Amino acid sequence: MDQHEVEGSATSDTSRVTNTVVKQSDILSRVASSVDGAFVAVFSKIGLFVGRYPCVVIVVCCVWTLFCAAGFSQMTTEGRSEELWSPTDCDAYRDYKLYEEYYESESRVDYILLEAKDGNMLETAELTTAIEIHSDIEALPSDDGTLEGICKLLPTNGHPCHINGILGAWNFDTATLLADPDVLNTLNSW
Repeated sequence: MDQHEVEGSATSDTSRVTNTVVKQSDILSRVASSVDGAFVAVFSKIGLFVGRYPCVVIVVCCVWTLFCAAGFSQMTTEGRSEELWSPTDCDAYRDYKLYEEYYESESRVDYILLEAKDGNMLETAELTTAIEIHSDIEALPSDDGTLEGICKLLPTNGHPCHINGILGAWNFDTATLLADPDVLNTLNSW
C-alpha cells in the first residue's frame, strides 16, 4: 500500500464523517424550525384573536372560571381522621367500626386558651379572671342542668369533672387563689 492510498482513504473517511454531521445537524435544525414555526403559528393566532376581541376573551375567561368554581359548592370536608387517613377496606378500619358499634362514645374534649391582656398570665389578677371565666362556663344552662350533668365524671384537680388545667392547683376557688402568697411556687410544686 503506498502513501497516496492511505491519504486518500483518510480524506474520504473524514468527508463521510463531515457529511454525516452536516446531515444530522441539518435534520435537527429542520425539526427545531418546524416546532418553532408551529408554536409561532398557534400563539400568533391566539394573540391576534385576543388583540381583536379583548372583551369577548375576558367574558369567556370569567364564564369558564365561574363554571370551574361551581364545583366548590359540592365540596365537603372530612374532619374524622379515621375516615381521612385510613383505607376503608383494611382490618383496622373494620375493627374500629365494630368497636364503635359496641362502645359508642358521646364524649368530646374542648379546650379554652386564655391570654393575658397585660403582663403575665401567671399573676394573681389574671388567674382570678380565669377562675371567673370557668365559673361563668359552669353556670351556663344545659339539658341536664349543670356542667356536672354533661361532663365526664373523673374527679381530678379538685373538680368532679375531668378538667385539665392549672386552676386545679387552687381547686377552682378564687378565695384559695387570693390566699396563696406565691403563685409560681404553688404551680411548680403542683
